Amino acid sequence: MKDENHHDVVVIGSGCTGGTAAWQLSQRGLRVLLLEAGDHVAAKDSQPNSGLGTHLSRAWRVLIARCQQTQSLHPAYWLYPPRLFVDDKKHPYSTPDGRPFVWIRGRQVGGRSLTWTGLSLRLSPYELEGWPLLYEDLAPYYDEVERLMGICGARDDLPQLPDGNYRPGKSLTPAESIFRDRIASRWPERHVIIGRGIDHTTENGWSLKTSLGSTLEAAGRTGLLEIRANSIARRLVADQRTGCVSGVEIIDTKTKTSRLVSARAVVVCASTFESVRLLLNSQSAAHPSGLGNSSGLLGRYIMNKVSRSVTFEMTLDQTDVIHPLSASESFVIPRYENVGSQTAEIRGGFGIWGAIQRMPPPPQKLAAASRGLAFGFLIGYGECLPYFDNKLELNANVLDEWGIPTLRIDVRWRENEEQMAERIQRDLRAMVAAAGGSVVDAAASTGSVSRHLADRVLKAGSTPGAFVHEVGGARMGTSPQNSVVNGYCQLWDSRNVVVTDGACWPTAGWQNPTLTMMAITARSCSFIADSFTRGDL
Repeated sequence: MKDENHHDVVVIGSGCTGGTAAWQLSQRGLRVLLLEAGDHVAAKDSQPNSGLGTHLSRAWRVLIARCQQTQSLHPAYWLYPPRLFVDDKKHPYSTPDGRPFVWIRGRQVGGRSLTWTGLSLRLSPYELEGWPLLYEDLAPYYDEVERLMGICGARDDLPQLPDGNYRPGKSLTPAESIFRDRIASRWPERHVIIGRGIDHTTENGWSLKTSLGSTLEAAGRTGLLEIRANSIARRLVADQRTGCVSGVEIIDTKTKTSRLVSARAVVVCASTFESVRLLLNSQSAAHPSGLGNSSGLLGRYIMNKVSRSVTFEMTLDQTDVIHPLSASESFVIPRYENVGSQTAEIRGGFGIWGAIQRMPPPPQKLAAASRGLAFGFLIGYGECLPYFDNKLELNANVLDEWGIPTLRIDVRWRENEEQMAERIQRDLRAMVAAAGGSVVDAAASTGSVSRHLADRVLKAGSTPGAFVHEVGGARMGTSPQNSVVNGYCQLWDSRNVVVTDGACWPTAGWQNPTLTMMAITARSCSFIADSFTRGDL
């Protein structure tokens, strides 16, 4: 294996967090090598596409080749080119009988930033209770990320959803304004606010919601970033005496040959499960059960969103105009239970994302729409509590295409999550009724060709993993006994490694986690840069 050393920090992963790490470190003058397991994708080949060729490709991969059946359970699969999602056969994983988990993955430069919605919500102090950092510690990094990403939103002054550093917010549709007023008159504590998300600005053909259009673009301008695609990080190589990492063993996906890249510091942000898998696979004499696993907690406390949804129709005047739908052109109902004190029978919180008058009606209802029918959806996202037995383990009996042990995912919801799901569904239906709407079956209202596929997507919400908000596995805490990383996401067992994606989360929250992952990454990379300045790394 060849040893190469012409960089200061190795970053593993090129998605939202990997891009943030490259941006922050290069801005501070550090030379960055970014490793990405997938290949480059052209901007034109990553755009949402519903053409006949893309439809046929999806149908072939799901129904005939059967190589993306798991990936097809995520709604974004039916919007974006299928090449932005992995081949399930080449990237296997296992689950216990009766405990399915939907693991959605994308291996390409830019990672899953190419397919996420761009919904960008801050955690509040309520979600950060029990973390070894405060909201005030993250706030300046939220500001920095929001400024670069072009987040649109309004200042709503709600303690359960802190305001950010926004571009001017978009507007509610007429139907959404009516919905907001009717909900407020019935439940004043339920605030219907305009969505907070990425603007539609592009850089070099890439949306700002992608790392290629924002963080990696900014990092590239420094001249200090090298992106090495088709490079799988197989394991981190630790010094037996110090326990610190001295290099990263990588596999070239094209030639399947290995090489060693020297590392003074490593930022692990390959995505929550892949980061944990890498650490578990980094066994050595100094770390016999995996790098960072002296506490025995590596791979434990996995969390994912509880979700329920409804589609509905409302009767009102002037519904012939269909408005744009995006993260910033939609609405959010922030957490309204257990705000400040325990007020509900369930622990934790949930919030709601929705839109009305932003989707065309199904063909059979086009005439009805012109007579005053507006169509909408509500999706509730509920917090999963941390449970020790929700875990990831290596499965040495099942290897991937490159000979690396795969994961066995054992995650299930408990009584609190089941009760939360019921409560979400009950509240969604009650709000539709209070707004004067009626729930409709979205799958049944589609055309006959897509009815089967729509049904698959709608039912995915009841399975853990379907909404790609998995966190945990390398939780942060206050000591080597109760956690894997400290408050700066630094491994207790190897001080020159930080884990900054969702793996480091000790609790889940209800919000989309991406913005917070990026803020955490920015803060940790500032810590790394300061450590280099002091000579600590």
